[in-house]
This record gives sequence, structure tokens and C-alpha cells, in this order.
Amino acid sequence: MKDIHSKRVDYIKYNSSRKPEFAIKTEILTEKKGEKFVLKEGITKEANAHIESLPEKRKLMEAFFSDRNVSVLEEVQFHRAYESSDSLSYIAYPFLKGKSISEILGDLITDGKAPVKEITEALVLLLGREEWIQPANYDLLFENVLMVQDKAMLIDCEWVFPEGVERVFLEYRILHYWYESYKYKLKYRDEESFFRLFSVGKTELLSAEKRKENFKKKVHGEGEESNIWAYRSQRFSPENFQKQKGSDFEKGERSIARLKRGDDGQRRCSEKRKRSTSSNPSACRKSGKSDWHS
Repeated sequence: MKDIHSKRVDYIKYNSSRKPEFAIKTEILTEKKGEKFVLKEGITKEANAHIESLPEKRKLMEAFFSDRNVSVLEEVQFHRAYESSDSLSYIAYPFLKGKSISEILGDLITDGKAPVKEITEALVLLLGREEWIQPANYDLLFENVLMVQDKAMLIDCEWVFPEGVERVFLEYRILHYWYESYKYKLKYRDEESFFRLFSVGKTELLSAEKRKENFKKKVHGEGEESNIWAYRSQRFSPENFQKQKGSDFEKGERSIARLKRGDDGQRRCSEKRKRSTSSNPSACRKSGKSDWHS
């Protein structure tokens, strides 16, 4: 295969808020014949080791699923950068079309009630029945498993830990992100009520939430988790990418617009300050506040 970078870019996602050693970008590329690929590449060379770990993580998950009807998406191109150079390591995957387990389960929501039986069966498919899951794939979410020709295909192995983790934490991550995706259709009082359907109590829930936040800090540092998005065409991404277009990207545009209005307000405030008399000192403050928060 020719250099993957020569293909047309349809989609870009920058995980730039991560620590440098984890900061990567994801692109969806199209070649002239129409075939699509997913490219993962470090934003800087500090992330090369992270990219270079992905083939081995994929192999770990293939072994994990050896006795179940779940496949793992295999890379079609892998480039390891020379340590002495400033080039970037990258990895490319075929772009798959399919309905995610998340979407399938979402379609089974009836009268605001979650399909508990089917969710439980999906958990067993992905995690088995052991209480200690080894290796532990933190990306093993319903939205990251596509049904392709009646077979489940895991498309993300970025966060795989060979040492393993308690089953309850991976169950929490799977259920939490599914609930967040479909809570607008569900009629439970809160997330805690939803988790009780799966025998997860408040103590376990709080412990898992704390662990999730600690993991986010490991990846992002003390900063908030956010992404920079760029789109050049229609949405080609899997479900977990699609959701962000209408939220993060538009929020960013609104924030930039507010900042611009804030700058204009400050300039107008300065001009008014020059013209205003000392008898009306509040006029400028009111104008600036209104411009900033409009």
C-alpha cells in the first residue's frame, strides 16, 4: 500500500487535551477508488510509543476473545518511526460499516425501559463470566463493537492493560457510557436507579466513578477532557465519533464567538470610558457584562 497520507481526508479528530505521550489524532481517509481507512497518528513524537503499542494490544484482545464469537479489527498498515528522527509513528485500519451493539440495544428500549436481558447477554459476550478480566480493555464499550456480517467486531484497543482489572469496573464503564447515550429515551430517575437493574449498588458505583476520574487524570492530567474536531465532509465515523460533531465542535464555535464579542465589548467599554462622565461610572461595566454573556 502507498503512503496512507496521500489519501483524501474526510474527517479529523484531535485528542490534543491529553498528555503529550497520549496525544493523537484520528483521521478517516478515502482513496481514489472510494475505499476508506482509519488512521491513528501521534500529534507529536512523544506519542509514538503509544501508537506503536497498538498492534500488541490487538493481539492481546484476539487471545482474550479466542473462545467467543468476537473478532478484533486488524491494522492494514503500520509505520514505526526511527527514534533518532522527528517523524511520527502511525497505524491504519480498514473503515468498517456496521451497526454497533450500542445502537442495537438502544433500538430495544421500550416504554423507557432498558432491555436488561439483552444487555446482560451482551456483557457476557464481551467480558465472559470471570470476576477478574485480564487483559482489561477500557475501550471495550458497546459503541466500539460493530456487528459486521452477523459477527461482532471490536474496533478500538487503545487502552488495553495486560495486568487486568475487576470485572465490576469494566461493567461500570460499559453501562455508564451506554446510559449516557440513551438516557434521553430511558425513564429512570437517575443513573443509580439504572445501575440497580444490574445489581450495582451506590457504594460500587461511587468507587467506579472515582476510578474513572483517576484514569482521566492519568490520560489528560489535571485539565478537562476535550477534543478539537475538524470536518471536511459528511459524517463517516462510527457511533462514538458521530455524537461529538453536534456538541464539542459547535460548543467550540460558540465559545470563540463569545470571546470575540467579549473583545468587542472591552473595546466599546474603553471607548465609552473615555467619553463618559464621572457621574455615570456604571454604564461601561453594564455594557461589558452584557456583551460577554449574550
